[in-house]
Amino acid sequence: MVDWPNYVITAVRYEDTKIDSVRRRRAKGDSLSDPIEIPRRAVAQDLEFGMDYCTAIRNSNGEWERGDDIEAYELDGELFIKTEEGDNPADNLGGLPEF
Repeated sequence: MVDWPNYVITAVRYEDTKIDSVRRRRAKGDSLSDPIEIPRRAVAQDLEFGMDYCTAIRNSNGEWERGDDIEAYELDGELFIKTEEGDNPADNLGGLPEF
């Protein structure tokens, strides 16, 4: 059984090099809910208020595999989300698919 956090991000949408919005799911036992689209800023605010997020991708069997934990950070007054070290507004949450 996978140890899922509060929310799971499974896809991203970019505006230029910055993440604009994500597809977010909730864990339901061993499965994930249908996705909803939310803006990057909402994810960053959730993280600042103590919610936990991670990435997930489907494996070759069609099952969700837990990815990296996601964290928020502020750069030049703007909130960003990332899975990698450093303050790069172009972080890509580990290469999730785009929608």
